[in-house]
Amino acid sequence: MSVHERTRSRYYIIMTNSTKKPKFIVRVATTEDITDCNQLDSTNQTDYVWQMRFHTDDHSAQIKFDKIRLPRTMTITYPYNPDTIGIMLNSCDYLLVASYQDEIIGFISGMLERWREACVITNLVVHEQTRHKRIGRALLRAMKRIALENTCQQLTTTVQTKNYPAIAFFKKQGFTYCGYNDQYYQNGDIGIIFSLVL
Repeated sequence: MSVHERTRSRYYIIMTNSTKKPKFIVRVATTEDITDCNQLDSTNQTDYVWQMRFHTDDHSAQIKFDKIRLPRTMTITYPYNPDTIGIMLNSCDYLLVASYQDEIIGFISGMLERWREACVITNLVVHEQTRHKRIGRALLRAMKRIALENTCQQLTTTVQTKNYPAIAFFKKQGFTYCGYNDQYYQNGDIGIIFSLVL
């Protein structure tokens, strides 16, 4: 039995301030949700990127990321193709979705690394037409709760240097830069690692 099936009955309901009725629901995904997750519009746009500068000599190595304004707005494509996303969502320890009127509008996936008491956020996607409505924050809050229930000491995630909206989002939620991997993405993009101590 998968983790998804064991926890399927657990719901995380986000309430509105006015009618006290659910505005959208964050819940554990079912197998049937994975196809809908894979079809969400995950593209984004940015006017900024993080540009890496690297200097090394015989005595030291220095790495610096600068926020650079682009000459024109750039469209960011998701770094994983649909087949890869499908594999990731089917193999993750936890997959949560945000739904509104039975329509999937966002999802977050996580893997537990018990050997270092960490939960790794492998995907966080909110449909392009429903962004800036606190859906990403609600998904992250639910995954944080799961991490704490599994005695994790930190949340970590990796984002593209050119995905400034994601960088800004995680920094706003308290994540801090803790490293990079220049071989992380198949398309050659540099992955920036952020972590949050729980």
